[in-house]
Amino acid sequence: MLIAIGGLSGSGKSTLAETIAPEIPGLCGAITIRSDVCRKRLFGVSPEEPLSESAYTPNISEHVYTLLKRDAARAIRAGSSVILDATFIEGEKTTSLEDLAERTGASFTGLWLSLNLATLQKRISSRDADASDATPAVAASQWQRVRSNPAWVKLDASRTPAEVAAEALIAIGL
Repeated sequence: MLIAIGGLSGSGKSTLAETIAPEIPGLCGAITIRSDVCRKRLFGVSPEEPLSESAYTPNISEHVYTLLKRDAARAIRAGSSVILDATFIEGEKTTSLEDLAERTGASFTGLWLSLNLATLQKRISSRDADASDATPAVAASQWQRVRSNPAWVKLDASRTPAEVAAEALIAIGL
């Protein structure tokens, strides 16, 4: 299985991935590949170490998404299910995922977490050490340019993590 979890920063993508990964078929559940951690690895820093704004250029972001897809393909070909955890705001970053699933013989489910801007910003402000460098201002910027994929299952992220996870597992077919 290839599962993509998208949504704006602070919407609960990583929490959902962590919650559902053990429930996904596979030897040890699904492998989660998180864009924030991939970006930190690319720069040779620990996940909690903040990066400068220069690490978030469009070219670097495109490279991060290329690495996510490469690593997902490798894991699927090795027999693992994969959860990709990234914003997936731009449509071109989402359309290639179905092709990737088809090429690797995996099923594909895209999940989109929806949440209002004030709650996104509140969640981001209350984070402790985390791989995400998002700030409330980043969430506001994302809010202005968000393009959710209409083919993905929309989940109301204002509910409890358990409620969102239960709905996600139903959408995945589990």
